[in-house]
Amino acid sequence: MTTKGGRNRNGGVGGGGYSDDDDDDSHGKSQQRQRSSSSRHHHHHHHHRSDRRHVQQPNQTSQQYSYDPNKRRKLGGPNDEELTEDKIQAALLTLGQKLDSTLEQTLRDLCTTLCNDLSKHKRTIFDFLNQCIQLVPERLTIYSTLVGLLHASVITFGSDFLDTCISAFKESLLLYKFEIIQRYVRFFSDLINVKFLSPSSVLTLYDTLIETTTETNIPQVRTDFFVSCVLTSLPYSGKILSEKHNTELSRLLYTIDKYIYNRSKIHVPILQVWTSIEPHPQEEYLDCLLAQIKRLNQDEWAESQIFRPYYSYADTLFSDISASIVHDLPTIIIPAHRGEIIYPLPKIVFRMFDYTDVPEDYVLPGAHAIERYLIEDEITNILHTFHMERKDCAMQLTQIRSKNKIPINYMMIEVIFGHLFMLPRSPHLELFYGSLLLELCKLQPSTLPPVLVQAVEMLFERLTTMKTSCVERFVKWFSYHLSNFQFTWAWQDWIDCLDENPESPKIKFIRETLQRCMRLSFHQRVIDFVPEQFYKLIPNKPSPVFKFEENDAPVFGSEYAQLLVKKIRERASAEELLRILNTVPNPSKDDTSVVAPSTSTTNQSSNELTYTMVQIDIFVSSLLWVGSKSFTHSFAALAKYHQLFKILIESEEQQIQVLKSMYEIWPNHQQMMVVLVDKLVKTQIVECSAVANWIFSSELGSELTNFYIWEILSSTIEKMNRQVEKHHNELLDLRRQLNISATVQSVTSASVRTDTISLNEPVVPPTDEKTSEENKMDEDVPTINEEEKTKPNNLKRRRESDDDDDDENNEDNGEQQDSSDKMQISHPPMDEATAKLHEKYEIVEERLSHAREQQKKLYLIVFQRFIMTLSDFLNECESKNVDPVSTPWLKWIMERLQEIFLIYYEQVFQYVSTFESLIFTSDIDFSILEVFQQFCALRA
Repeated sequence: MTTKGGRNRNGGVGGGGYSDDDDDDSHGKSQQRQRSSSSRHHHHHHHHRSDRRHVQQPNQTSQQYSYDPNKRRKLGGPNDEELTEDKIQAALLTLGQKLDSTLEQTLRDLCTTLCNDLSKHKRTIFDFLNQCIQLVPERLTIYSTLVGLLHASVITFGSDFLDTCISAFKESLLLYKFEIIQRYVRFFSDLINVKFLSPSSVLTLYDTLIETTTETNIPQVRTDFFVSCVLTSLPYSGKILSEKHNTELSRLLYTIDKYIYNRSKIHVPILQVWTSIEPHPQEEYLDCLLAQIKRLNQDEWAESQIFRPYYSYADTLFSDISASIVHDLPTIIIPAHRGEIIYPLPKIVFRMFDYTDVPEDYVLPGAHAIERYLIEDEITNILHTFHMERKDCAMQLTQIRSKNKIPINYMMIEVIFGHLFMLPRSPHLELFYGSLLLELCKLQPSTLPPVLVQAVEMLFERLTTMKTSCVERFVKWFSYHLSNFQFTWAWQDWIDCLDENPESPKIKFIRETLQRCMRLSFHQRVIDFVPEQFYKLIPNKPSPVFKFEENDAPVFGSEYAQLLVKKIRERASAEELLRILNTVPNPSKDDTSVVAPSTSTTNQSSNELTYTMVQIDIFVSSLLWVGSKSFTHSFAALAKYHQLFKILIESEEQQIQVLKSMYEIWPNHQQMMVVLVDKLVKTQIVECSAVANWIFSSELGSELTNFYIWEILSSTIEKMNRQVEKHHNELLDLRRQLNISATVQSVTSASVRTDTISLNEPVVPPTDEKTSEENKMDEDVPTINEEEKTKPNNLKRRRESDDDDDDENNEDNGEQQDSSDKMQISHPPMDEATAKLHEKYEIVEERLSHAREQQKKLYLIVFQRFIMTLSDFLNECESKNVDPVSTPWLKWIMERLQEIFLIYYEQVFQYVSTFESLIFTSDIDFSILEVFQQFCALRA
């Protein structure tokens, strides 16, 4: 990449990246855990996304080709020694990967081969063709051409294949697999171009989908989805429909226009990347798409971007004989709305460039030109299809064909950043987009890096109006990208902004970028690569601070802390440390050097609680000081004295004191605080609610705008959500075993989207792309040794944590497995086995109920503390006669509130009535209430 520093690196890489070829396998494996379909993806974020895996092995029989349309298959090549089915599979799935002059003959040859094998491998051919329709939308017109050729060659092919497609389409409708539904509608639309389907039946399908606009008491997002299915298909079918059914098409467009004009758009501000419409309007996706279709209609449905290979076979497809056999789509019934269905959220069209930003030799299509949509859609499809293989994805992107000198590189960068910044979540791992841009820089070292540099400069200049969560993603990507190019950048160009408010977006961006760069390298490296003028923004050296060190003015408890440090280094037992802590005297209340108790405990009259706070502070500070050499040392220290934490900690106030002591040791090492809080929650030393209260405490008031604070809060909330999800999936599994025909409402973004409404489907384990490493670390919870098991009274158990019962669950699962093994051997009576399942069911149901209560409690705490913090700031501004909108602090905190609503919208919606009645009432400031109203409008 040619960076702004003038250094030309053709795909060179530095530390912290995934650019080396040796890392390909490990990088692919790191992305195997994905958000479930129709998400997040997350997503994850936020329409349906496919979880794509490998194709079934070729040596399976044709009856075993029961594929999952949500799985991405790794494409393999044909081999002469393989079975005929393998050749068919490879030929179909690789068809059109490279668009060249041989495609026309390849299609004819493939058609001949399939016709010869149709009677023998009919089911296999149909199944693989359906896979292609569902998984490779960017080659849709190639497959419709193949279907048209087969239809023209074999009379019986058309009706049989259509039956298979309709069956898969109806199944997708019943299961609300949104992405698959949209792809089938588009495929059916294109089939009228090869004389396979009648235009009138496709128009009837459109009318059926549009009938959802007349439904009552349904969420707007339901109708939005079905309307979008029609609009996205019209570029493929509009020309023929206008020629043969112009009146009906005009009536259809009028109905859509009327619906979109009248629909609510309260949700738009919360989903926009920028809060300003300058220099580019941030349009709602249906508004923009309708404007593009209207423009296409005015141009008599003439477009130049869709690749239509079927026009090369006019002698075959459009002959009188083949055109005489045209099929009609059967009547399609749209399933009724159900409350548990989670429809795709609305989207905002991301715009970075216009015609003034591209070189004079190129012409960027206007915002409402259909070519703009079609190219963006093709890029998006490639990103979805190849998001597990960054090199393949980059190669496919560079092969996009365009006409009329369209600047593809600019559009690629715009779409990639649009995905990266998409709210509420990126469709795929954020790391994917960073690694993809690296690959594109390698493939096009002379053309793409300058566009990327230009994009970074434009984004930097617009930081003032960019949403906080998008600024954070920008920071993560930019620091990662710099780490792959030796941190080379024209930092001098940003010197002018150094005099701005320390909380201004540009200063915050640079500071957080340097903080991230330090994570990817080391402190001295950051000092070396930035100019001297930026030294004030460089993070402090990440060294621990031990307040109990021997000095001229020791604080209270220093001698005991020094003794604890000595004993910990000598690997003393927990009992020995406890004896030392029990000798710590109760500090006098007039001693100003005493560690102040938690503000939440100052109203306590008992000296015992204050005394315990001092004990906890001395113990935690000493333990973390000894383990301050590395993450591993800290984790080992926490694990060794895990049982001592259980003795000392019984209340939430004491848990908060643990976090405060941790913060006092590591105020200069944000990453250490992130991983330590993560470990404390996983090992059940602190609860999720304690972390939330600590984050909003007065001690962290000055840190509240720093990004690591919200990294901690997000990690904590996700752990709580995964705990609920775990019990939810266990309950679903038991329901299936007990044959209980009831549906448990979806509770987490990873466990369900829309597929979970059917209890006949297998339980999908959590597939959040961002949590694979966290799940590995969940195994680090210390286990009680045999000596400790014999002395249960030696420990004072605190109340149940947010993640409690994990060990008990494992024991129960082990017992269940043992029972299952015994049943296979001795075959006990069914009533006995059923009784055990019912007992297990009641236990898990109780755990799920408790976890949901803890989840609701956590969200209540978070939103209450948000309102208190924001209200205090607004009152302070009013008393000082200061406009709060002019202060950067309000932007950071208010947009963090929006972020919590958006990222966890599926969980928050479960308790929205509670929040509306208890927290977001009319007596709070309207600017806060407005955020809640915009959130509610997402599913209105």
